[in-house]
Amino acid sequence: MRYTRIESLVLDKPMVIVNDGSTIASTNYWSSRFNDAGVIICSVNAGALRLLLPQSMGAAVAEMTSATDVILRSLDSSMPNSPSGLELLWEDHSAAPFVIQLSRAQIDRRVSRDEAVAPLECLVYVRGFREAPLLAGRWTARFLDRLKVACH
Repeated sequence: MRYTRIESLVLDKPMVIVNDGSTIASTNYWSSRFNDAGVIICSVNAGALRLLLPQSMGAAVAEMTSATDVILRSLDSSMPNSPSGLELLWEDHSAAPFVIQLSRAQIDRRVSRDEAVAPLECLVYVRGFREAPLLAGRWTARFLDRLKVACH
């Protein structure tokens, strides 16, 4: 198993993620300040983007469930007042799909160019029993324009 440690200068308690391939075996996210502050964390591992949703966003899963897949777009930091990051759009073929924008600080590592051209998995986790990660949804994710993707 691979361990991922995320630290922030603002949120001083380290968060640990224990990986089991593309899935999250355990994490202390829901007892961290990230959860308390309502911060979504994206962990990248084994061809998957794994989102940890704070307890305050539990209802967001219902907005995601009608989606057939997730469209990814790198957010360009060259634009004024636009931090680099990642946008995730749950494509449900409606006029107003569910969208999450993450800053670079919310993502534990960059998606490599090789990973960006292949379909990825998007796994969404919520707090389960005794703070265990509970898989709430799984979708195929692709970058909007695989040829022009600027990996954040």
